[in-house]
Order: sequence, then C-alpha cells, then structure tokens
Amino acid sequence: MIKSFQENKKYILIPILSVILSVLLEFYVIFVENSSYFYTIPKTIILTEFLRFFSIKHVLLFLVLFGLALYILFNNDLYKKLSEILYKYRFILAALVIVIAVLFELHGSSIAKLDISDMMHKSIFGIARNIRSDEFNVNTMFAFSQYYNNFNYFSAIPRAAPTDMFIVYGQPVWDLLILYRPFLIGYLFLSPAKGLSFFWISRLVILFLVSFEFGMLITKENRTLSLVYALLLTFCPWIQWWFAINELVEMLIFGQLAIVLIKQYLTTDSYKKKLIHTLLFTLCFGGFNLTLYPAWEIPLGYLFIILAIWIIYENKDSVKISIKDLALIALFLSILTVSFIHLYNMSWDTIVTVLNTSYPGGRVFTGGGQITKLGEYAANLIFPLFPEKSPDLVNNSFVFSFFPMGLILFYITQIRQKKKDLLTYLLFFLYVAFIVYYIGNWPELIAKVTLLGKSLNERLLEVATFIELLIVIRSISIMDKIKIKKQYLLIISLILTAAITFLLLYLEPKFYGGLKLALIPIILIPSFYMIFNLGDKKYYKSFLALIIIISFLCGGLVNPIESGCDVYFNQPIIQEVNSIVQENPNSTWIVEDGIFIGEVIGVGAPTVNCVNTYPNLELWSKLDPNNESYDIYNRYAHIVVHIINNNQTSFEPTDNDAIFTLNLNVNDLEKLNITYILTLNELDGFSNGNVSFIKKYDNGMYNIYRVYYRN
Repeated sequence: MIKSFQENKKYILIPILSVILSVLLEFYVIFVENSSYFYTIPKTIILTEFLRFFSIKHVLLFLVLFGLALYILFNNDLYKKLSEILYKYRFILAALVIVIAVLFELHGSSIAKLDISDMMHKSIFGIARNIRSDEFNVNTMFAFSQYYNNFNYFSAIPRAAPTDMFIVYGQPVWDLLILYRPFLIGYLFLSPAKGLSFFWISRLVILFLVSFEFGMLITKENRTLSLVYALLLTFCPWIQWWFAINELVEMLIFGQLAIVLIKQYLTTDSYKKKLIHTLLFTLCFGGFNLTLYPAWEIPLGYLFIILAIWIIYENKDSVKISIKDLALIALFLSILTVSFIHLYNMSWDTIVTVLNTSYPGGRVFTGGGQITKLGEYAANLIFPLFPEKSPDLVNNSFVFSFFPMGLILFYITQIRQKKKDLLTYLLFFLYVAFIVYYIGNWPELIAKVTLLGKSLNERLLEVATFIELLIVIRSISIMDKIKIKKQYLLIISLILTAAITFLLLYLEPKFYGGLKLALIPIILIPSFYMIFNLGDKKYYKSFLALIIIISFLCGGLVNPIESGCDVYFNQPIIQEVNSIVQENPNSTWIVEDGIFIGEVIGVGAPTVNCVNTYPNLELWSKLDPNNESYDIYNRYAHIVVHIINNNQTSFEPTDNDAIFTLNLNVNDLEKLNITYILTLNELDGFSNGNVSFIKKYDNGMYNIYRVYYRN
C-alpha cells in the first residue's frame, strides 16, 4: 500500500497543489486589481470584500494552468518531449503568438487611464496604472497622432509646431530609417489598435527569444538555465515598469542579438550566412545607437562591449579576415554612414536643441547613490500590491538579481573552485566599477570622460542589477556541487533573507512593513537555497518553477492585458474633439489643469502643452521676450497650464526636472494662437474685452471651450 502511494502520490499532489495555488493566486490578483480600495477599508471587512471580488472563472483558468504545469513537471518523459518540441519550433510558435495577439488586438498599454467619459472599462486582466503615464499619455498618443500626419517625419500636432517625430521618442515614419525601429512598422500598415498590439507583443516575444539565445551563449547551451534567464529578464520589474518608453526593450534586444550574431559570424564558413549576419548586425548596431537614452545606453554599451570582447576571445581561433570579410565590414560601415548622414540631415536642428537643453542636455551625474538600494530588488515582489500613491515604483524597479548571490557565487566559482572564467571576471569587474561610481562622488571630468555623467543614479543601478543577474546565471552554469551540508546552506539562506528583509524595513518602514512583507522571505529563502544547490541538476526543474512564480509576481502583474483601444477612441468627448479637428484642422489646443496633457493629440488635435520632447523656444519667447525663465522651459517637459485672469503670465519650475507650470493670463492666449481649451474648469467668467470663451462641449465634468479674440 505504501509503495502504491509512492507511485501515485503525484496524482494526489497535483490537484491539491493546483487548488491551493489557484486560490492563493486569485486572492493576490484581487488585491492587485483593487489595491487602492483595500488600503482604505477597515481590516475587519477585508476578507468579506475579497470574497465579493472572488472570480470562479479566474480560479478555473488557474486550475487548468497549474494542473498542466505540475503534471508536466512531475512527468520527466513528458517534460523532455515537450521541451524538445518547444525548442525545435520556438520561432514558429513565437510568430504564431504575435499573429494571434495582433488579430485580437491584445496589448499591455494603460490606455484605459485616458478614459475621461466614465465608460466603466475593465481590463481583461490586471489594471491600468497612472504611474505609466509616459507610456499611455506620451508614447502611445504620439504614435496615434501620426495617423493624422500621414506618418511624416515632422508633425505639427505635438507642440502645435513642427516637431521631429523620429529622433526623440521615436515614432513611426515613412522613412528608411524606420528599419532601425522595426517594432514601429506595424503602425504603418495596421489600424491604431493592431499597430499598438504589434508594438507591445512583438517586442515582448522577440526580447524573450533573443534573451533565450543569448542565455544559451552564457550558459554553455544549458536550455533550462537559458529559459530561467529569459524569464527573469523579460518579466523583470525593470523591463515591465519601463516597457513601452525610452526604448529599453530595443536596447536589450539589439545588444544581446549583436553578441549572438558575432558568435554566429565567427563560427560559420558560409559567406551567404555571413552576409545575413552582417546586415542584421548593422540593424542592431544602428538600432542600439538610435535609442538615444544615454542614461541606459551608455552603461549597457559598456556591458555589450565587454561581452563582444569575451565572445571574440572565446572564438579567437575562428577569427580569419579575408577579402570577403573586409568587403562585409565595408558594407556595414557604408550602410551606417549613409543612414546617419541622412539622419543628421533630417534631425540636426533637433539634436542641437536637445543637447543644449537644461534637461536632459545639461545634467551631469557624478554618483552619490545609496549602496543599501542593492537589496531593494526584493521589494519588487510586492510592488504590484501598492496603490497608486506609493513610493516611486518605477524608479525602484530593478532586475531580480538575487543580491548578494552574484558576489557569493563569484567567490565560490572563481576563488574556491578556481574556474578562472573570463566572462565571470569581466562581468564582475564591470559590476564593481559601476557600483563604485554609483556610490562615489566623482569629479565632473571623470563623469564626462567615462560618459557615465549622462546616466542617473537609478539607471546605473538598474544596469548593475542586470549585470549581477548575468554573473549569477553564468556562475550557476559553471559551478560544481557545493560541498557543504544542506542544513548549513539553509541557515545561510535564512541569514541572507533576514538581512534583505531588515534592509527593506530600514529603507521604507512605512511601505514595506505589514503582512505583505511576508511574501519576500517566502520567495527568497527557497531561491537562495536552490541557487546554492544548483551544482546538482536535479534542482533545475524546481528552480524553473520558482522563477516562473517570481516573474509573474514581479513583472507579470505590472501592466494590464487589454484588447483594442475603444476605451479611448469611443469616448464621446474624444469623438467630439476629433469632429472639431476634422472641421478645423488648423486649430490650436491647450489641455488645462488636471487632465492628461497628451489626451487629444491621439485624434489629431495640435496641442501646445502636450509633452514637449524638446522645447519650442520660439513660442515661449513670445511670453518671455527677455528670456527671464529660459532655464525653466528649455527642457523636455510635461507642461501644466493654468488659465488665469488676475496676474501676469509666468513660468514656474517644479521639483521634477521634466515638469513646469505655465500660469497663462487669458490676454496672452492670442500670442499662442489658442483656439480650443479642454478643461475641468468653467471659463465663461474669464471673458473680457480682449477674449471670450464659448462652451462647445460639457459632459458634466470636462468642458471644451472655443476661444475668440476681439482684435
């Protein structure tokens, strides 16, 4: 009977574990989707409210998913067969995922936050987040505005003035340079909803695929560890909180793919393949350079340079330069030269303007970060549980690096086990260099010479946590079994977990305290323990299962799952704006006070104070002829406008370098040629002998005014 139980225990455990995990996950999702509500109600009724939100449909779906996953994990033969199928057909399956997602218009945008018509929209899964405003209020609206600009390189919709749509916050344009931004091409041929879906899903899928292939390089073709790496990077908080802005995903795709291509180029004798590799490498090199966000681009550039050095050294016996190789190098340089000459011809004025801004052009980062923040990656496990007004979740989103395991595994593999692995040493020295720069206070000369002055505290630390993850994955792949008793490894894991937990309480006791903090040791203890034991491959499957959970908790619930964009386009107020724009395409708009300032450019309304990706100095000089406020508006800026009638127009700085307030006197509206204002306020009483306001639309909260001038 005991033998029979042992043989069949997996069939008993699978349904029990599936039910437990499904119910726990449903409670977690309920809290994520309703966190703002649960933080305001009495604790005595929380359980009752949980039950009110409880979804049987969700639980049944989770049951199926957990049941299948556990059944596969518990059956070695099935696990191996399925792994082989998925690996063999991974590119075909990836293409199918993208096609199906685009057909159903699936994406992760928080565009629902632009609903100002109370359409009572609910995401398919997860929630839209205000903190993602740079995504839905800037990047997505800029892309949609291009449909009303015929995808021209310059547009008069953002800023209500000719604006370079390619070089800063790159948008879809009909230009060959778009090849360096391939994920935007969908917009050129598809509807806005399908273009948005292609942009989101293709980047997610390609990042996962490229990370897996890169993982195969650094793990010596260990598929399980490569999958672990791809999951931890693709669904890490750093990626998911920043997913659709500043081209972080593109940097990581192009950088990792470039390293894979170098390896393939060096290890093939076929010049047809080398030609393909050269063309793709050109795309990667140009695409990485055109991401134009130095705060990540420069430290990541350092990382990919040392990875290139390592891969060339590893394959040094294959480095043979022939006439054909020189021709391919010449082709690479020629394509880039022609591309960048064309880019400078189109965007030189924009580049000069950006370089001479007070922000970001004038900033210099010289270090001064907190070393204690290295442990804050663990808090990302509970970030999705926070309501909107919480600590700066975006700027504290790191790679789940398992700190301090990178340092510990470096010691174990390179000092104790004497592996003498070049890649581990290179990664370790770069990691230490970045941390030293991050915590120090360096002269501006060093900041400028190293170019790290163009980075920022959080951005450099984010890249450092990525490097630590690489050290961890590489170390595991070369590590021998650790000859320490299991109970001692468990004690060490407990000590490390306690240290990280207390560090979080020290950093943010107000936010990280309470019951939610319990999730961190529940995840960290088995993580540390398993990593110590991964010299024994029997732990690999359990570690993979844990990584799937970590990836879901940290990144999987950051962005919602949405279908289509009707929540934006079908709003009566947005349709009214669109109708006005069709009748009066040369109108100039302002969005005033308390509304997302990119709200109306998505339907083609030229808007002075939508996010100015670079300053409109000619326009602001009309309000500030003596340049008294030059440093305030000479920047990338979110511009909050207040219409006033009792004081002079003024520019006010804020604590945020990327935001300023324009207090605009009604008599100065004509200087900006404003014809329409979208506002929460009643402006009828602001009419005077110079200007009058006629209400064109009122939905009970938001108003649209037509502005008339009497001169």
